[in-house]
Amino acid sequence: MPSKTPTAEPVAPCDTWPLFRQLVEARHLALRHDAVALLTDAAPSNARVPPDRVRGMLFGLAIGDALGNTSEGLNPAERRQRFGRIETYRSNRHADDQRLGLPSDDTQLAAWTLQHLLLHDGLHPESLSDTFAARRILGVGRATSKFQDARRRGIPWTRAGQPAGGNGVLLRIAAALPPHLATGGRGLWADVALNAFITHHDRLAIASALAFADLLQRLLAGERPTGPE
Repeated sequence: MPSKTPTAEPVAPCDTWPLFRQLVEARHLALRHDAVALLTDAAPSNARVPPDRVRGMLFGLAIGDALGNTSEGLNPAERRQRFGRIETYRSNRHADDQRLGLPSDDTQLAAWTLQHLLLHDGLHPESLSDTFAARRILGVGRATSKFQDARRRGIPWTRAGQPAGGNGVLLRIAAALPPHLATGGRGLWADVALNAFITHHDRLAIASALAFADLLQRLLAGERPTGPE
C-alpha cells in the first residue's frame, strides 16, 4: 500500500511582537500609547490566500511602479492633463528614453524585503536595516537617504529612522504580508510597523503602513474585489 504524503503545515514566521511591544511601551517607536492593545484586538486571522493572488499582488506592485514612476510628483489632475490615462510604459530617461518599464526605489526595497524574509524565515529588523543602508537605492528619497547616512555613521537601527511622514514605506509593505497569510496573528502588525520604523520614524508613516497592510490583507482574502470607496 503506497505511503501517504504528509501535508505540510504552515510555519509561523519568527515572532517580532515582543520587540514591537517593547519599543512602543518605551516610547522609542512613534505610535499611540494604546497601539499595542488596539492591534492585539485587531489581529488578522489566517486567510488561506491562493498563491496566485500573492504573485499578482507582487507583480502588480512592480508593474504599477514602472507605469507610474516616470510621472511621479504630479498630482492626479496634473497627470491626467499632461498624459491622459497612463496604460503603457512611457519614455524613461534611465533607458535612453526608450519606453521600458523600469523599477524605482519602491520596487527595489520591496524586493529586498521579500528576499530578506525568505532568507531569514521572518523579519530581523537590524539585518534588514543593514541591507537598506549598505546597498545603492535607485532614485532614493530624501528620508531614506538620510537614514542611510545615519546608519553608515554608526547610528543604531532603532534610532536611524527619520522623522518624515511621507509615503516612502507603503510600496514595500506588500512584501511583508506573505509570511503571515497562512498563519494569521498579530505578528503582521509588528512586522509592518518595524519595517516602516527602520527608515521612517514618524507616527503618520507607521500608522499609514499599518492601515495599508490591513487593506491589502482584506483584499487578498476577499471573495470579490471591493468597491473603490
